[in-house]
Amino acid sequence: MKQPVPRITQPPEELKRLLTAETDVQKHQRLQALYLLQTQQARTRQQVAQLLGVHRNTVRRWLAAYARGGIPQLLTIAKAPGKSPLLSEAAQQALRERLAQPQGFASYKAIWQWLRQEYHVPIAYKTVHKLVRYRLHAKLKVPRKAHIKKP
Repeated sequence: MKQPVPRITQPPEELKRLLTAETDVQKHQRLQALYLLQTQQARTRQQVAQLLGVHRNTVRRWLAAYARGGIPQLLTIAKAPGKSPLLSEAAQQALRERLAQPQGFASYKAIWQWLRQEYHVPIAYKTVHKLVRYRLHAKLKVPRKAHIKKP
């Protein structure tokens, strides 16, 4: 079923001003779709889609968002929540404090075992290494072997 293009209430000058001020590419494309329709450079969703290089259903979603809530709704870009972390914030804080102590941990395996015993977290060794090394930016405080003749 063909739905009519919603009526755009903003004048072309205001849309042009918003276009030049917008730095986000996704939001810029959405505003440009409105501008093309308002200035009669495109009359249908299909024409807008061809000019912007997107699918016509994408333009349909943009215009539906505009019809629901105007420009603020159109410029709202949803972000996926992502996977929740295996370690709670309290466990991460306890790990930070434990790593800050002078004795620290002897190995990543010791950290892995400590987390499993204290917090009962089924976490992989590789995940523990990534967490400690790259997210917490911590290094193990273990003296490495040196040759006896080395000064």
